[in-house]
Amino acid sequence: MTKSELVDAYVRGDLDRRRFITKLTAMGVSGGAALAYAGSLAQNAAASPSHNGVGFIARGQDVDDEYGTAIIIENIVAILNQVLADLNGIFASFDDFLDQFDVGDGGLDEGDFDVIQDISEQIAEQLAALIATLEGLFGTSGSSSGIQAFRSPRASSLAQTSGTALEQLAVLAEKLNRQVGIYAAVIPAVEDGEQRQLMTNIGLVAARHAALISYMAGLNPIPSAFEQPINPMS
Repeated sequence: MTKSELVDAYVRGDLDRRRFITKLTAMGVSGGAALAYAGSLAQNAAASPSHNGVGFIARGQDVDDEYGTAIIIENIVAILNQVLADLNGIFASFDDFLDQFDVGDGGLDEGDFDVIQDISEQIAEQLAALIATLEGLFGTSGSSSGIQAFRSPRASSLAQTSGTALEQLAVLAEKLNRQVGIYAAVIPAVEDGEQRQLMTNIGLVAARHAALISYMAGLNPIPSAFEQPINPMS
């Protein structure tokens, strides 16, 4: 068992505090450091859902924290509804961008706008696929636990009158990068294999979208070697 796996087991509640500290020190971690880690992770361990299929923990790796942090996912239907809402907002933002700007704005040429249009259309396809398959798994919004159907893809969008084309692209890049982080947290929590595969496929394409738009906006398209999971409810 690696140190990361040991922390995951402690946060899940598979290890008590004494065994966690004992195993950490056996791996070469000082007693003081082991006690500190046990204390810092105790809140997450106490909040961890039991193994009843309801909850899931995604541990995000951070360069300043060797053992990462825990994200608790307990209500997967609420989480997936938020994923859909965020993706819906991203689609609306692309729609707004294409309405506001044209070839030449921000130094973008016709090929750039063709790519942006392609991304917008692919996001629309992703929305349709997610809604159709998740409704089949969880039901529609007619029940309190169902998936909301975003039939008309309009939600939070770009500011209509402020920002240059490149500034607006930077906003789009931020939204896309956040969505990729959300996929990193949520995908392992989806128990159904078909749904998990669909979300994995979408997440991989979303990462390409995020990298490309970031590059077009003059930002770093590959900011890190590992994707940091993001709690979609934050």
